[in-house]
Amino acid sequence: MRSLDTLGDYASAERLVFSPDGRWLAAGLGGPHTFLRVYEVDKAAATVTLDTQDVTYGEQSATVSSDSRWLASIVRGKTLTVWNTGTWSVARTWTLPRDGRALSFAPSGRASPSP
Repeated sequence: MRSLDTLGDYASAERLVFSPDGRWLAAGLGGPHTFLRVYEVDKAAATVTLDTQDVTYGEQSATVSSDSRWLASIVRGKTLTVWNTGTWSVARTWTLPRDGRALSFAPSGRASPSP
């Protein structure tokens, strides 16, 4: 067993999700400042912090598409954001009509938020 990261004081890993290809581990980190961090599993030092301004909303996790090309998250409970895992750039965003708390990709690969 090996460690991918050491969390700071008062931080906790709230939700974890592996990409279907096993390359990425996305962690919704809680504590004084919540954010979403992605780890490349084979490279312990390779991390990407997608947003440091409360990207997760409560106990909410990210989800990865079945082909591992896309990661979706709900930013500050108001915006569904889809990230390209090749570049970690924002591919698309949608403003939600009310607070989002959970999401998943449909088998077709489309992201679908749940109230």
